[in-house]
Amino acid sequence: MAWNQAAVTDKGLELLAEAVEKGGITITRAAGGETCCAASELTAQTEVSAPARHIDIARKERSGSVITVNLRISNTGAAQAFTVRQIGLYAAANGGEEVLLALIQDERGEEIPSEAENPEYLLELDLAIPVSNADKIDVDMSGGVFTTPDDVERMIDDYFSSSFQLPVRKELNEMTWKDIETVAQFGLAPVYWSIGDTKTLDKIDGKIGDVSFKAQNLQAYILGFNHNGADRTIDFGTFKHPSITNGNGVAIYANTTVVFTDGSLKFNMNHWGSSSTNNNFGAWEGCDLRYDILGSTNIPPSDYGKTHTAANVGYDPVDYDIANNPVPNTLMACLPKELRAVMKPMTIWTDNKGGHSSNSPGKSDDVTASIDFLPLLALHEVIGKTGEGTVNANGAENVSRCPQYAYYKLGNSVQKHSCGIDGTVNNTSATIWWLRSVNTISDSLFICINGTTVTNYTSAYSLALAPIFRV
Repeated sequence: MAWNQAAVTDKGLELLAEAVEKGGITITRAAGGETCCAASELTAQTEVSAPARHIDIARKERSGSVITVNLRISNTGAAQAFTVRQIGLYAAANGGEEVLLALIQDERGEEIPSEAENPEYLLELDLAIPVSNADKIDVDMSGGVFTTPDDVERMIDDYFSSSFQLPVRKELNEMTWKDIETVAQFGLAPVYWSIGDTKTLDKIDGKIGDVSFKAQNLQAYILGFNHNGADRTIDFGTFKHPSITNGNGVAIYANTTVVFTDGSLKFNMNHWGSSSTNNNFGAWEGCDLRYDILGSTNIPPSDYGKTHTAANVGYDPVDYDIANNPVPNTLMACLPKELRAVMKPMTIWTDNKGGHSSNSPGKSDDVTASIDFLPLLALHEVIGKTGEGTVNANGAENVSRCPQYAYYKLGNSVQKHSCGIDGTVNNTSATIWWLRSVNTISDSLFICINGTTVTNYTSAYSLALAPIFRV
């Protein structure tokens, strides 16, 4: 049997987290079910399918971060044949309520003959359970287990030796991006790591727009887990650097903070126009920087290459192979290929219209979803508010659409220092870094952060960048 559907349940994840934080848990029993549920519903299950069949736990083994339990299904007392299509493991915290920890299933299942058909029939399975703190997990053995080594039939080795077995828990920086993705897919990232943990990018080297950029030892850091309903994901912020020891971040900087309206591809939100015509029409989704500096989408905005008009709109990525074919001369193209291969599309919400004024401020309907691979942060995602002082984003970029990231909710600094084109980090003064939110009463301003102050600049200014990404 393939047993090709497996999951740690939602209740199981809570229990594993409790094992890490508060103490041990015990695997109490195993049971078999005769029917399957939809694969998408595995994590929500709290019991194996009825009628439940008793399964013996014969022995246990620990190896690193994996516990292997030996399960045995006999037909003793079975008047009729039955088919096992689900196998569940139950566990409990010390003195706590028993929950369904993990569940595997296969639609074909394994038929168990009646006792009359095949006396002393025994099916033996080894189930590998990857956990970060194996020493905190005990297993209750079944008493009086019948053993017949000659009848051993291991149905699930292929699946659990590769797909289900997680990497040994290490510090985030010691894991490969592929291993980080694997941990995230099984929903165990919050058990393995903490908000703010960092992963070093060996180097960022290449052209970003018109700018030749080269830096080493920049670090991505965990902003949040499962943010805004994105189940089994990790969102990373950029950047940290070892030379900054006060908790502040780092943003990449094109070594200039001036206006460019001649088509120069600096770190300005829009590249064409004049000091009076450079505007924020199309806002985040329709800005030039999203496409040609960040490489967050592979489709340019409708007014790309000219002054934006009120009709300007942006586009979601189409068949975007970021691992092998990122938009050239972008930050995306400069990121390590191993990282790009595991980056996931993000559905984000932003005022994507722009062009507002005090007489015609942004409306709720102007906040729409876009698909991005390397977006900037929205104001509410950073400070937990849609405005500060006289600078306000669209009020619909609120907690329901742009919830504040856990990293900032914990009180971490919003201040960033610049990392220049040669990798030099200014560790004394703060830089000004772009957000994706537009000012809700302006047709030209995007919001940014200067030190710890929320402010705004026209879209022609070249400021520092600190995008985010999802694994």
